Parts: sequence; structure tokens; C-alpha cells
Amino acid sequence: MSNSENKVLLADGAKSDDEISLFDLVAFVRRHRFALLGGAVIGGALGVAIAFAMPAQWEAVALLRVAQLGGSALVEPPPRVVERVMQKSFGDDAQRRIGVSPDESLPKASLLRNNLKVKVEKSDLVSVRVRGASPDEAARFADAVIAELASVHGKMAEPTLQRWRSEIEDIDMELKRGSREIERLRDSLEKQSRVTQPASIFQAVLASNILLSREIELGTLRERKRALQEQLSPERTFPTASLGRTEVSTRPVFPSKPFFAVSGLAMGLLIGVLLSALKPARA
Repeated sequence: MSNSENKVLLADGAKSDDEISLFDLVAFVRRHRFALLGGAVIGGALGVAIAFAMPAQWEAVALLRVAQLGGSALVEPPPRVVERVMQKSFGDDAQRRIGVSPDESLPKASLLRNNLKVKVEKSDLVSVRVRGASPDEAARFADAVIAELASVHGKMAEPTLQRWRSEIEDIDMELKRGSREIERLRDSLEKQSRVTQPASIFQAVLASNILLSREIELGTLRERKRALQEQLSPERTFPTASLGRTEVSTRPVFPSKPFFAVSGLAMGLLIGVLLSALKPARA
């Protein structure tokens, strides 16, 4: 027999094996259809029953803007914000804000803490996702997370803000002293302008130079004050806060009844297949 004939016979044999396997599969399904169908129905029903028995969870989503100082520097980089929020101590403090004990052995504390998710979004925004046993609980915990973060960032920003405010106060005091000094110099120049003696002329020139120098200094101080006030403006310096309102899912996000039904159906069908395949071995 030639090699080409051998190849043809092998191909026909493989094709025959495939047809037999498919025939066996169809026969298996027909022979055990009631067991398979029953397992799928029971599994699907059991999955739906479990879904109804499990406590429902709602999800709240908030988008927050990290505090900024002077229009150029964030109080804390967004990736570090994510790390901070995911720390256990931070989550405990946020839970205390809504009156929930941080003891993770309690179901409510475990639900809030284990379902807290933080992610850096575009434009240095940070999204916060939390779950609760009710829409109100989920929203309150999301707001508590933002409030706790705003408190931490407020403490971090306070030294810089206090330094800027103190500098403005010092500038105001210096401007008042300088204004009084300029008034005195102007009065002195006005009096000396009426005297034609050489000594008086020399004093007038000296006073004019001092007056000009002082006015330049006060002008520089006013520019610095305007710059500081611009840095402290709400457009350039603002606290950590949510961008818009917290959105809460209208329906529970867990448990998903369709998912549990399909999962239960698949599991029941698999068990039905296994039990049906073991029947001939028992016989």
C-alpha cells in the first residue's frame, strides 16, 4: 500500500472517530436529558434563591478634586491620595464619621471597608466607590471618605496658608507705616520749598531721594500683596471637595440575580453531567 493510500485511510479513520464521538454525545444527552434538564433547573432556581437571600448592596460613586495651593501645586499627588485612602487607619476614621465601629468582625464595618475603591481619573481627579446596605448608607460613607480626606489635606495646607496670610498682614502694617512716613516727607518738602538757603535745599534733595526710594519700596510691597491675594483666591487655592454630587445606584449592584441564576444553572448542569456519566459505572 502506498503512502498516499495510508494517509487517506488515516483521514477517514479520524473522521469516523469524530462522527462516533458526536453521535455518542447526542445519545448521551438524549438518554440523560431529564437528569440534565432537572439539574440545570434546580441549579438555576437555587442560584436565584441564594441571590434573594443575600443582603443587597448599593454603590455610591463620588469624583473629588484634590486641594490646590496657589494654582500650581497640589497638596498631595493623586497616586498618594489613593494610597492614603486605602490605609486601614484612614478607613477606620471615615467609618467613625458616620457612627460605624471600625471593628471588621461586624458585618457593616466589613462591608464598608472591603468595598472601598479609589482610582486616579483624568485631569488629576480621583474617584471614590463605596458600597452600603442602603442607598443612604453608601452615600453617607462616600461623603465621609471625602470629608476625612479634606480634613487631612486641610491640616497639610494650613502652614503654607498661614504663612501667606501672615505675610499679607506684615505687608499691610508696613504699608501703613510707609504711608505715614511718606506723608511726613511730603510735608517736610513742602515747608523746605519755601526756604532758599543752601542747607534747606540740600535737605530737600535728600528728602526727595528718600521719598522716591520709599515709594518704590511700597510699590514693590503692593505688588507682592496682590500676588499673595491672587494665590489665595478661590480659583487658585481651594480645599479637597467632591466635584458635583455623589451618585448612588438606583438598584442594588449586588447580588446580581441574573448572574447567580446563570451560575447556578451552569453548576447544576455540570453536576447533572457528572452524575449521569457515573451511572453506567455503578451498574
